Amino acid sequence: MDAFHDPDSNDTHAKTSWQLSTQTNFQSFLIDIESNIQLNRLPISRSILSDNTTYYWRTQFFDQYGLASNWSMIYSFTTMDTSKDIAPINGIPDEQEITDQTIDLDKNSTPDIDQISSMYKCLNTVEENAQMSIAGLTNVKEIMTFESVASNSITETINRPTSIPWGLLNFNIKVLNLGDTAVLRIYFSTSVSSSAGWYKYNPIHGWQDFSDKVIFEKNRNFVTLSLTDGGLGDADQTLNGIIADPSALVFIDSTATQPTGGVDGGGCFVETILKVKK
Repeated sequence: MDAFHDPDSNDTHAKTSWQLSTQTNFQSFLIDIESNIQLNRLPISRSILSDNTTYYWRTQFFDQYGLASNWSMIYSFTTMDTSKDIAPINGIPDEQEITDQTIDLDKNSTPDIDQISSMYKCLNTVEENAQMSIAGLTNVKEIMTFESVASNSITETINRPTSIPWGLLNFNIKVLNLGDTAVLRIYFSTSVSSSAGWYKYNPIHGWQDFSDKVIFEKNRNFVTLSLTDGGLGDADQTLNGIIADPSALVFIDSTATQPTGGVDGGGCFVETILKVKK
């Protein structure tokens, strides 16, 4: 049910502004977006949120003429402590830590587990027992988190790839300056086929084929991504110095086109619903 109400009965709900912040005065934002798709509810990527943190949110409605309502009341929610990164605290879930000293995904003659730092992280995937690592190349101040997530944690089927062999990756990247484009490289434990591509999931736009925006190395042992804070490839679509987005290595021979089932409660996303009058 649409929460939009307008004294002009012929006016329609055209878009909604969403703001999410850790501050009650909204002086800074984790999310500050407008959507003509997510009008009454907004799924939020888990990678945007921190544990044990209170978040404040509000919305504003627009009709088809661009006329805006007042901002809604301020609502809040507090996240629980769900940390899986306990010892050592390095941004990688403990159960996904690589312990094999022979694994060297970037082939620099140094075991990956000896390279873990703010600019390099590696893990075992939750599906197919593969290994992947991520390296910051340009405009990266810190790789804050790197996590493998089961592919069924997102149930939306529109444009969903038929095969997501190693599950999803969630990562948070802190860039050097607001609006920077970060260049990252993700290494694979085995070369991938020529039918492999790269998809990203955005709660506003759903599954997106990102394959033409990445570069697979000729032997297909790694892929290079360029992601822009507040822009291309950033799930929060907000200029806040942090890039967060679920993404995945996929096989793109075909995609599903059935109606979406929405986002489930698998822990990667939360939903909030607001009803306000214009």
